[in-house]
Amino acid sequence: LGGGTFDVTVCDITGSEINVIGTDGDNLLGGKDWDDRLIAFVAAKFQEKHGVDPCEDLASAHDLRQKCVNAKISLTRRPKVNIFHDFGNKVLRLAVTREEFEAMTADLLARANELTMKVVSEAGISLDGIDSVLLAGGSTRMPMVRDALTAMFGRDPATDINPDECVALGAALTAAIEAAELAGEESPVDIRTHDVTSHSLGMVVYRGGKLYNSKIIGRNTRIPAEKSRDDYSTSHDGQATIDLWLVQGEQPDPLECSVLGHFEFYGISPRPAGQTRLSVTYRYNSNGIVEVEAMDLDSGQILPHRLAGGNVTLEDLAHNRAPMQVAMIMDCSGSMYGANIGLAKKAALGFCQRTLAQVNRQVAVVAFPGGVRATPTADLERLRFAVESLTPIGSTPMAEGLADARNLLRPRAGVQRVFLVMTDGHPDDPDEVVKEIHKLRTSGARIITIGVGDEVQHDFLAALASGPSDFHFCNEALELEGTFINLATELSARETVQSQV
Repeated sequence: LGGGTFDVTVCDITGSEINVIGTDGDNLLGGKDWDDRLIAFVAAKFQEKHGVDPCEDLASAHDLRQKCVNAKISLTRRPKVNIFHDFGNKVLRLAVTREEFEAMTADLLARANELTMKVVSEAGISLDGIDSVLLAGGSTRMPMVRDALTAMFGRDPATDINPDECVALGAALTAAIEAAELAGEESPVDIRTHDVTSHSLGMVVYRGGKLYNSKIIGRNTRIPAEKSRDDYSTSHDGQATIDLWLVQGEQPDPLECSVLGHFEFYGISPRPAGQTRLSVTYRYNSNGIVEVEAMDLDSGQILPHRLAGGNVTLEDLAHNRAPMQVAMIMDCSGSMYGANIGLAKKAALGFCQRTLAQVNRQVAVVAFPGGVRATPTADLERLRFAVESLTPIGSTPMAEGLADARNLLRPRAGVQRVFLVMTDGHPDDPDEVVKEIHKLRTSGARIITIGVGDEVQHDFLAALASGPSDFHFCNEALELEGTFINLATELSARETVQSQV
């Protein structure tokens, strides 16, 4: 029981072999919590007497903390202490007994007792099967802690090791063993330790509209460890990448766990949603370093990966705040002249308004022909100007529009990219279009296609889309507005962890 954390470990020591059987901890429980209770008690008494809170002043609060820490230490040896505190020309002299101190912190001790019982139980050992209780951390000097351990195990804890120094002594022994091993020399001490994981290691998955912690290496697994799970799959059509969040903790909700790393795996062959099966392997070595590996089970390929950049957090993912960029690639060929272009503009503006109503959204506008009309932006007025400037003229160079959009929306870790293509005809350059679509798919982009009118080749546009649900057909331009509204709604509701497995 240290100043800020509480940990319990059960070990089996046989000769020179030290095997950790089970371990757990509470990083929100420590000696400081006992200090805080005494500080709050004294501050309340001061305010009760003088009508002012001594902790509202930083210097006074610091002084009171030091006095209460000293009082806590004194109560280890004495049944009663006197605490003097002055603030604002007002003085308090307060006597605090050990019984009062133990009463005001009884719930803290109960938390420590509960965790201790839990670790022993999970180790598969009865309380009377524990031969010795070793104390570590200065807070274990408190009589209430030692009395609780005596009552729990039926014997007094060992006192032949200084609890303030034992961790440092153990670290020194470990350092000596490691140094000798690195130097190729004989170890100065004949000790071999075998540790276990103190917490489970998992990855974040998306299931049923929520994020979950999918555990791969369980708590109390012997280190070094290597564990794999092969029951993962992609979650949307054409998915070529996955964001893997490595988390540590026992809770099903990853927001209640600690994030240890965020990686981007890429190179997955695009397939329909759910048809790519993935295996994820964690390796945890004796130095506490975790290695992560993912394999495409259908191709047998080990996926390359890199550290994910950007500032996206799990909270962003859980609350649909992860960045998204959408490129509207609009057909401005001569066939769109007249009412059609007006209806397309109205639909596009409505889409921009609804999309930008969500945080971390940007929209770009590209015309074919016509090129880039607006780079990715969240400025609705800029987008309004870009959309209004769309002018139908010439042929249908769709590949040029796709290339312009691809150059605008470069892949970035944690940022979803959606390419929305609207056309009322067939492209001049279908082979080049297919090549551009392939580049987008292999970079992890989502492609949505919208066809308008009788001249559209359904099969061609459907093949360009990331999946069957990403191809939309409108009999006439009048239907465009409803289609764009539905798409904006779907994108705003769509969870931003579609790249999760």
